[in-house]
Amino acid sequence: MKRFVGGNDGRVFVVNPGIKELGTFEWATKPPSPKARELAKALLVELFNGDDGKATRFYLRFMHRMDSSAVWKNGQPWTQTEAELTAVIQAIEQTERDAAQMRAQASRELPMVQPSGNPFPGATGYGSRDSAPDRRRR
Repeated sequence: MKRFVGGNDGRVFVVNPGIKELGTFEWATKPPSPKARELAKALLVELFNGDDGKATRFYLRFMHRMDSSAVWKNGQPWTQTEAELTAVIQAIEQTERDAAQMRAQASRELPMVQPSGNPFPGATGYGSRDSAPDRRRR
């Protein structure tokens, strides 16, 4: 199993069982620096065995989750296992599924406003000047 290790000098390594340096990065900066984005993307490319497309899909949300988890404290060493990083990705995927389900449910339950302004197609007396009550005195 891979381990990802960040040193207090900003260098990040993958241990699997050999050691591979990913580069020198910054992390836990507010706002996230370009180097923090590069770190998140490099970790995910390595985690996804070179799948740059999948890494691109997740790296911003991954970076924000890792940054908010206080695991990455700039200038402080850290270690994360492959399983820990995979759990973060699985949580992001679950959030995506939940959001998609909520959007689908909302679209079924809430009336959608039509171009005429009438959320109830076929209904009369709503949103149309022709159907407005005549308020002139007779």
